[in-house]
Amino acid sequence: MPTFDFIGYTPSQVDSLIERLRPELLPLPFSDDIVFIQRVQQESKVLCLKGGEAPFIRIYTRREERAQLLSERLRKFADIEIVYIAMFTPKQQADSINTG
Repeated sequence: MPTFDFIGYTPSQVDSLIERLRPELLPLPFSDDIVFIQRVQQESKVLCLKGGEAPFIRIYTRREERAQLLSERLRKFADIEIVYIAMFTPKQQADSINTG
């Protein structure tokens, strides 16, 4: 499930950005899996060491091919950072204990 986290944006900027991204994301075969982290009444800033701000979108995903496709489509809207994650469920943990 690709998860979008908007870092350095105000809540209203996030709303606007989601609306701009939606047409790019809806045609994707995995669009039903995409989710957005939306912080209510919370603002963050990304401050550069030498001054200025550098907001970006961090996308968490388990699949490299999805990450590549998303970054190609969305980099015209914002800076993109991809984080690859591994996900473990309670069932997987129980299975490894039982077979280990």
